[in-house]
Formats: sequence, C-alpha cells, structure tokens
Amino acid sequence: MSYHGELAACPPGPLPAKTWTVWLGPVPSELTAFAVADLKTQASHPYGYEWMTTYNGEQVMAIKQHHTWTYFGGKLVTGVCIPGITLYRPEKIAITGFENDLSTPNPDIAWFDNGVEPVGDLNLILGSALALIVVIALFIIALNRFKKKT
Repeated sequence: MSYHGELAACPPGPLPAKTWTVWLGPVPSELTAFAVADLKTQASHPYGYEWMTTYNGEQVMAIKQHHTWTYFGGKLVTGVCIPGITLYRPEKIAITGFENDLSTPNPDIAWFDNGVEPVGDLNLILGSALALIVVIALFIIALNRFKKKT
C-alpha cells in the first residue's frame, strides 16, 4: 500500500552516535506505550529530539524522526512522510551491513502499529478514480451513438 500525501519529500533525520543501534524485532508493550505517548506529547519538540527510558535495566533512546514507511493495520505502508519515534538500544555487537538505515522498509526493525493514519486521502483518490471512469464511459457511449447516426 502506498500513499503520496501533501508531504512528498521527507527530510533525513539525525541519527544517534554509532554506539546506538535501531531496536530490532518486536517491541515490548511497555516500550510501545512509551513511544506512542511520546509521539503525541513531543509534537512541539523539533525533529531529532532525544529522550531516554529504561527497560529491563537497559537504556532505550527514543528519537523523533521523519518516517517514510510504517505499518498500519498490520500492513506495510510506503511513500509517506510522517512524524515517528524510532527506538534505539546500546549497541552490544557490530551488525555488519546495517548502519541504522531507516529509508528502506525492513521487517526486522522494531515496529508497532501506532494507530496514526498515514498522510494522504484514500477516499479522495478513489473518488477521483471513479469520476474518471464515469467520464470515460460517458465519452465512449457518446462516440458509439454518434457512429450509429452517421
């Protein structure tokens, strides 16, 4: 599923120091609640704003960033530019080939359905497509009637 809303270009966000890495795998419900709550309360903070919490004795960093993809209703949605919270944990081992690149959808990166609708108006798109189909059908009908008269 792809939405192309009013925010076509998504500026790159700042990344944390190399000693932090993106949280991979499922996010525990406590951290999901932390990230979703912070996404709503941190709306006034600039992109790149960082804050910390502790989970099972481990520091977890949250950064407000632009997201070009997300999961919504359990489905991957791309082509968006929405505010989001990215969770990072201290890097314990080097992960080869992964430099915290968030531009490409990666199902291994921590994900949670935050319930925020992606930017874009699907109803407007579908309504416009239906109107275009009706106009084309009427044009074809008019051409056929004109051919029968001549």
